[in-house]
Amino acid sequence: MEYGEYRFEPSRTIKEQTRIDYAQHRGTREIWVEGKTKTFPIAEESVDDVGTMLYHLRAITWKPGDLCVLHVYESDSEKEALVECQARESRAFGQWPNQPLLRILALPGKGTHHRGG
Repeated sequence: MEYGEYRFEPSRTIKEQTRIDYAQHRGTREIWVEGKTKTFPIAEESVDDVGTMLYHLRAITWKPGDLCVLHVYESDSEKEALVECQARESRAFGQWPNQPLLRILALPGKGTHHRGG
């Protein structure tokens, strides 16, 4: 429903707060470094930001060959991610014993879309 971002990149700093109102199919982004607020349409019933998408992937019960489509909000737009579970593995890291791992492939789908109302 809501997340903030405070990120440093070589040529810019990003400080903003984003709120998603699924009932109204609308998002609001407050861009603190610019003193602006933008409103944009949300088309899908469920939209993750990039960070939340990574956690969301961990919650899915995956089997090799399973596919899913996620809608990800990033840079004022929704993007589609086509995700496939390639394998379930286990590996040891340093002195840690074997840990269960999922090998996931996520590729861009249809790209940006603004179908919201």
